Amino acid sequence: MDSVDENSVMEPLDSSVAVEGMRLLEEREMNVFRQLTRHGRKFFLKGINSRFADVSMARSLLHKEYDLGMRMDHSGIVRFLSLEMVPGAGECILMEWIDGIKLSEWMRGEPTVKKRMKMAGEIIDIVSYMARKGVAHRDLKPDNIMVRSVDESPCLIDFGHGDSEDFITHKLAAGTATFGAPEQHEHRQSGLAADVYALGRILEFLRLSRTYRPLIKSCLRDNPSLRPKAGDVRARFNRCVRLRRYPVVILIVALSAAIAAWALWRNLPDNSAAEQSREVPTSGADAKVYVTPVDATDADAAVELPQAKAKLPETTPEPKMSEEGQKKQRAISEWEAVTGQKIVIPPGYTAEKAYDKALKEVKQLFKAYDERLGELRIEKNNPQSREEFYKKLQTVTGEIGEAYGKIQVNLSAELYTMGVAQEATTGYLKRLYDYYITELEQGLDLEP
Repeated sequence: MDSVDENSVMEPLDSSVAVEGMRLLEEREMNVFRQLTRHGRKFFLKGINSRFADVSMARSLLHKEYDLGMRMDHSGIVRFLSLEMVPGAGECILMEWIDGIKLSEWMRGEPTVKKRMKMAGEIIDIVSYMARKGVAHRDLKPDNIMVRSVDESPCLIDFGHGDSEDFITHKLAAGTATFGAPEQHEHRQSGLAADVYALGRILEFLRLSRTYRPLIKSCLRDNPSLRPKAGDVRARFNRCVRLRRYPVVILIVALSAAIAAWALWRNLPDNSAAEQSREVPTSGADAKVYVTPVDATDADAAVELPQAKAKLPETTPEPKMSEEGQKKQRAISEWEAVTGQKIVIPPGYTAEKAYDKALKEVKQLFKAYDERLGELRIEKNNPQSREEFYKKLQTVTGEIGEAYGKIQVNLSAELYTMGVAQEATTGYLKRLYDYYITELEQGLDLEP
């Protein structure tokens, strides 16, 4: 049988304190739960069922739970006060008494969307805190989350299945069928990743909007190593919370960028998809370059480009340039005027490589603005910050939209210069725009 570690964090057992009142709440196979009244205050007692009073494993589990509980100091986690020998109850963990109802009962009261979002954020904070402490609850579920009557804040209870890496005993599977992770159902060892899985189930239980579905799905991955860390869940949840009340402003900015790019494309010379070959003059004379049209649906399609000796036409067309070459030259000149820089297509540069470069630039753009997007939020119950918020919103989204527009225009210029068919170019631009919109929605919590 397992024994108790002598170095375990424990309060001295105290049997001298008088018990004013004690009421049985619930009796399970191994544990008994009571309400204790002492000096006019109510406390929660968790003891060992008399049938297991002489079983060392029962005492060891109780001590382990107490040790884990004493490591934590968070308003969202029930406070462990002492480990005592209570007359009439035996050895018990003394915890704070929580006036409230279970989360499952709270949800039956049909709380508002605002309250459910607040509840979700606070529960995520609790799980994130435990992860930082290295403690896994392993039995997260609505019935183990109390909602305080005073402020409707959550409080996590019952660490009977809790675990930590520094414990070598009682590493068996734990959890509830509905909220337990796959590794728990398969009786494999479970830890912090199992709490993230259960957290995803709880977010589902809170009936959050579809904005949060990608986050929930990531938490519910079967492979524990593919689930986000608890701290990452908080960061991603913040992105979903930010500015969800103000989608119209952001969509206007995004659509403006798309309309501007479309208008620019529309005003350019015709670039027919049926055209299978184009003439691009070299430094000495005209040379035909055969271009394979890129299918917008084929991400791996490549474009055959001029070899290293091929050069772009000079500003002034050479006398031998054909009519088609002159048309191409005029188009390139217009693109250079738009982008403000000379368009250079290096040897071996394909349409897919141009798209990958643009996509990388958009990713770097949102990475650079991640912190500023995170600051865009309205302080609760502070209407005075609303005007300042809109100013920041307009500034940040305007900067992002402008930077994205330049990336999109440069991509269009490169694709057009390479002779990529218009339909294929439109496909590349759409793929880039879809990524841009997705990142913007996630950063500002817009409905997909």
